Formats: sequence, structure tokens, C-alpha cells
Amino acid sequence: MATTFPNFETPWSEFAGEGRNYDLYRPGYPGEVAKVIVDHTLHRRLDSDIVDVGSGTGIFTRVLAAAAQGRRSIIGIEPNADMIQVAIQSTPRELNVKFRNSPAERLPFPDG
Repeated sequence: MATTFPNFETPWSEFAGEGRNYDLYRPGYPGEVAKVIVDHTLHRRLDSDIVDVGSGTGIFTRVLAAAAQGRRSIIGIEPNADMIQVAIQSTPRELNVKFRNSPAERLPFPDG
């Protein structure tokens, strides 16, 4: 039996127009958690990126980037265009984070 997914071409509207408030009032995340994730990837393949699936406005994505200190590329994946726009505006260029619009069910990466 084939698996069917919702039509992802329709906008993700649950948080439409709420990106700025989400970014301002959502609690932060401890840097120690991000450090564990980054350290784990450093002991694995040398060419691996760190991907934050469901990155929202990039709150944790920025914490990951700060912990990685340029040793890994950080990519935020988010299906809501409003959230991505706020993430891009809220993320300092020097963190070198990329954001992509995609649902988790259709990640823009090869398997593995």
C-alpha cells in the first residue's frame, strides 16, 4: 500500500503572520544540548551538515551554529514561509546558516 501525504504545495498557515511573536516570546535552548549534537557529528563523517528539521524562526538553529563555530554547515528546514523569513532576518550573517523551505516528509537531501 502506498503512503500518501497531504498536499505540501498549500501554505503552512498554522503560524502565518506569527513568526515575529514566535521568535520574540519562545524560550531559548541551552547551548549544552547543541554542543552535544555538534560534538557527536564531529566524531562522524567529516563532510556532514547539521540539519534542524522544523526550524521555525531559527531559535535552536542559531544555538547550533554558535556551538558549531564554523566546524559544520547548519541548515534549517521549515515548511512555513513566514517562519523562514523571520529566521533569515533574525540570524546574523556571520553564523553562516542556510534556511530551506520544505516539509519534513520531503527533505531536500539524498537519503543517508
